[in-house]
Amino acid sequence: MADWVRFDDTNKRWEYSTNAGGAWNDLVERPRVERIDFDALTGAADYRLYRDTDGHVKIQLPDTKALVYAVGGQTLWYVQRADTASYVYLFSNPGANSEHVRLQKSDSGVAYLLTDKFNSGSHRDLHIGTQGAASLIFRTNATSRWYVSSTGILRPFANIAYDIGVPTARVRQLYMGDSKTPYPHQPGCHVYDSGAQVIGSATWTARTWNSEHEDTNAFHNPASNPTRITIPTDYQGKYLIYGYCNFAEVAGSFNVGRRIIRILKDGAVVWAQLEVNPGNASGARAGLAISFVAPIELVATNYLEMQVYQSSGVNVSLDTAGGFGITRLGDWS
Repeated sequence: MADWVRFDDTNKRWEYSTNAGGAWNDLVERPRVERIDFDALTGAADYRLYRDTDGHVKIQLPDTKALVYAVGGQTLWYVQRADTASYVYLFSNPGANSEHVRLQKSDSGVAYLLTDKFNSGSHRDLHIGTQGAASLIFRTNATSRWYVSSTGILRPFANIAYDIGVPTARVRQLYMGDSKTPYPHQPGCHVYDSGAQVIGSATWTARTWNSEHEDTNAFHNPASNPTRITIPTDYQGKYLIYGYCNFAEVAGSFNVGRRIIRILKDGAVVWAQLEVNPGNASGARAGLAISFVAPIELVATNYLEMQVYQSSGVNVSLDTAGGFGITRLGDWS
């Protein structure tokens, strides 16, 4: 067994000796080295490279001492065990107040990954991520559960229904987009017109809405698009749409022609349509009311309008007893 190892500057080789004052042999002969002590450098055998009885190669250092990797006199990285065995420091910027990442195991067996400044009360953000177009994967019980895609989307790793919260530890609120309204809630709007609108005969006319009972996420803009309800970014899903209006009849024309309302999607697709026969009553009446409810699946930028039609032969007004609304029910299947 080799007891001494040295580097021979003359022959430019590592050598070993098995006894004091004995011959030095070329280390290339692969002697069995059980332990290397650095006594000559420290005056004590606290610094040691050795193999234990289980065959593991270990580096022994005194408490609070560091294992340093350096190039050109510049320390790039080192590891230091704290005064208590539960801490291990990974330093990236050595010094009295060096910033570090700390691996810590508590007395209860819980493992922590922390970041702060050594010998300082201040703390630093801990960034966990990947380089390039790669995902960040979260695993438990040797199973991949969630991942953050390279575009920043948090998704289940597989098509499995994972709960967020449980009855005894529930999630208080989630938010969507830049809204201050928590989700799940019922995003949507309910609009109306504070004045009457005149509808010409035998022509489809979009109903305008200049007021809002509710608008959670800017679905409606009475200034730029008073006829439209538009789906905002991040609010795609399944919706329930509803509307109602009242044709204010004119004496002599209340039972003439047709009365129709319809929902138009993106200015082209007729999604729902309802016609009511004005009847053949001979007397005057307050008006003819029509209402509807329908489900629909929508994505961001889709917009809806409620159009009306009458063919009485004269102009007919829609009075203020009308409204148009949309409520998000959830994600589509």
